[in-house]
Amino acid sequence: NPETPAIAASERARAERVLAQAERIVFTSPLTLESMLQRFPALTRSKLVTITNGFDEVAVTPLRDWPQDKCVFRYVGTLNVRRQPDGLIRAFELACREPGFREAAVLELIGSAGGHESKSALAPSAQVVFRGPVSHAESQRYMFGSDINLLLQTISEGCWPRLQDDRRL
Repeated sequence: NPETPAIAASERARAERVLAQAERIVFTSPLTLESMLQRFPALTRSKLVTITNGFDEVAVTPLRDWPQDKCVFRYVGTLNVRRQPDGLIRAFELACREPGFREAAVLELIGSAGGHESKSALAPSAQVVFRGPVSHAESQRYMFGSDINLLLQTISEGCWPRLQDDRRL
């Protein structure tokens, strides 16, 4: 969130200029497309397209530096004020109450952690690793080397209840 109303207005004006100049705006889900239209109603719908899951058919050599007997759950991307790993880490901790899962699984967060590195403490019985930023090419290789890739949804309206709001965690 911007620190002042003036910064918020400046950021919005810049976003409107960039979006107005774009020939095409690509989304990975209809939900994010509709959310953008609500935030920026002046957008021309014909410029908007959804490519579900944002699949890119490119040859990538998987990068896996965990033993093959580990099930690697990965989040690759930026963490920040809107995209926080708390619910994901707490859910992983809950899953790790099952001894077989705890021994077999690792949660790795790759990318700028935005000050969230200490949150591995939310899962004391789980193996949670913050790797830090990597290049775009490396991030693709890490995603292809994962057993399970994870997504942190930042749009709460129209989605399942946010895990971090579940007081039982």
